[in-house]
Amino acid sequence: MTSVKVVDFRNTLGAKLVAAVDAAGYVPSDCAGYKTDIQSASEHYRGSVGLLIQDPRDLPEHYFFGLLKRPARMRLVAVIWTDSSLRKATPKRWVVETSGREDLEKVTEVMTKIARQFGAKVSICLLGDEPVYESKSYDNDM
Repeated sequence: MTSVKVVDFRNTLGAKLVAAVDAAGYVPSDCAGYKTDIQSASEHYRGSVGLLIQDPRDLPEHYFFGLLKRPARMRLVAVIWTDSSLRKATPKRWVVETSGREDLEKVTEVMTKIARQFGAKVSICLLGDEPVYESKSYDNDM
């Protein structure tokens, strides 16, 4: 007799974390900054989730000699790592990487709130002073 084990991804740390990121007003992404929808980010959680937010100061991108434009990229405010041996992150001790000194206070505030929900300790690492923006699939087109 074959037994079937059903795993509900909605009860995993990743799914709950992605839902908390969404509830905090951020758009989930992968660690490289590629925007994903909530369902996909929850189902394919790999130990990290990025926090994207649209900054109204960012302007649309112009391309093809300035004749065409794309919407402005979202700002990658932070990446939350919950499972990374390289970063020494565990489900109870998260490492948050952020870029852009102006976002540091906002990241600290939201991570304090989210970590309290999950009972986790958080270390925030500022990687650089300049903000980082979301990645797009056409970034590598040549």
